[in-house]
Amino acid sequence: MEKVIKITTLENDSSDFTYWSQKSPKERLEAIEFLREQFMRFNKDAEQRLQRVCTITYLK
Repeated sequence: MEKVIKITTLENDSSDFTYWSQKSPKERLEAIEFLREQFMRFNKDAEQRLQRVCTITYLK
């Protein structure tokens, strides 16, 4: 099998973008959840929780 690398931009290769832009937000979230569940099933060391991020901004 020959390795092939294709470098492109969204304007030139819009197949994925076009596909997902035609899906509803609910369908997109369901797809993300499906991929997350697959990852969690096969990666036993992964924690099943969301990462918390906190940013402190000081105002003048």
